[in-house]
Amino acid sequence: MANDKKRSLIRKPYFYDRQIARYLTQIASCFAGYQVMTGNQRDGKHRMMDVPVVMGDWSRVNGYILNGGSENTMQYLPVMSIIMTGFRQNAEMRQAPQHSEKYQVIERARDAEGNLLINQAGKRTTVERFQPVPYQMELSLSIWGSNKDQGLQIVEQICTVFNPDMEIQLSNSLSDWTFLTTLLFDGDVQMEKAVPSGTDIDPLDIYTLNFNTNIWLSPPAKVYDTKHIYEIHVPIKEIEEGLDFDEYQEIDGLVIRADDEDIITFESFN
Repeated sequence: MANDKKRSLIRKPYFYDRQIARYLTQIASCFAGYQVMTGNQRDGKHRMMDVPVVMGDWSRVNGYILNGGSENTMQYLPVMSIIMTGFRQNAEMRQAPQHSEKYQVIERARDAEGNLLINQAGKRTTVERFQPVPYQMELSLSIWGSNKDQGLQIVEQICTVFNPDMEIQLSNSLSDWTFLTTLLFDGDVQMEKAVPSGTDIDPLDIYTLNFNTNIWLSPPAKVYDTKHIYEIHVPIKEIEEGLDFDEYQEIDGLVIRADDEDIITFESFN
């Protein structure tokens, strides 16, 4: 006989922290801020042009070149695009998958207006973090220029920075043990010419540089308030015989307190 009872679906706990997306955004920022110099203009002077960074493949770059996201804007070159081309686990960096540890943070106290108070402990938090999973990410950076000189200017600026790598700080959280990574350049620069589809503009000079980096994907951590002991009262047993305390003040207890310099304080973390 067929079972008519409906089986309930047990859903997995949902967790998404945009870790990969944040890595890509941070890496893209490594190539932001570059400029190229134009030739002599009508007034006989040079001009500096910013080189924006686009996250996406060729089709998205084509659309950016055609209208810059709007029908009312002019075509703009040069431009750089970055895309993730590979993503796989890095077995060589795997360490104790079941490991976990607790990290305690004491924030500095603040007044009602949010100003830091000197030598005063604030909120106490304990973070129980679990061993992250190591991955290797491969990326491709394409430099699009309207002429060869634009591309060479950008390539030269980038190639002098990566010799052959660059350290990236991903966060400033005290409890984040994956905040530092390295972006490695493979040293190969490829050059080709291409024409965006559906256009009649001159061929574009495209320079491609490949990079890779090791990243860590962290499972959700447990965060809870911490109770610390700052004062201990120890009663002293009364001594009836053997000693004469008549000349001394009566002692009925011992109090141990933590001085301000014994309390470790940290800045607030994200």
